Amino acid sequence: MQEEKLRISRELHDNIGAQLSFINGSIQSMANADSKNEQLQHTQQVTQNTIKELRSTVWLINQQEFGLEEFVVKLREYLKPYYGSKPNIGIVNQSDKDYSIEPIIATNLFRIIQELVNNAIKHAEANTLEVKLVAEQNKLIVSVKDDGKGYDLNAKLAGYGLKNIQVRVKTMNATCNIDTAISSGTEIYLTIPI
Repeated sequence: MQEEKLRISRELHDNIGAQLSFINGSIQSMANADSKNEQLQHTQQVTQNTIKELRSTVWLINQQEFGLEEFVVKLREYLKPYYGSKPNIGIVNQSDKDYSIEPIIATNLFRIIQELVNNAIKHAEANTLEVKLVAEQNKLIVSVKDDGKGYDLNAKLAGYGLKNIQVRVKTMNATCNIDTAISSGTEIYLTIPI
């Protein structure tokens, strides 16, 4: 199975990655020649984000085991483009040592944090957002907290993002609790067996 994962990651990197890099270079040339074209600027940004996503996916596929410290470094790299804008994002690892986490946990957790951060950026109108990880002997506790506008937990929320998070939580045999109210920010707690 690991050989198949490596083959897929090579295909993604060598084939799709190379094509995306070519597209990005072409768009950059056009954008440089027409610097006032906002659609080209936007398309270039989307292409660069897609390349970044592809690199994250290849990294997640390639690993047989993840150290929590390496996971946090990759998470910071992924969120780096958001630094300096609102909300102000902080990532804190309060674990007492570097714990190993399985690939399925790392992949699902990475995608959950991505979704939660994207939701906060799009909807929360927050000033700060903190991702905190604390690993203990047999569990990893992750909280994602913002000081934004919050929402009514009793209101039915539409969208695939939260449904996908629920599926990922179940896949990890984890629990997820949400603490939010209108005008009170949102904090999401994940407890994941490791």
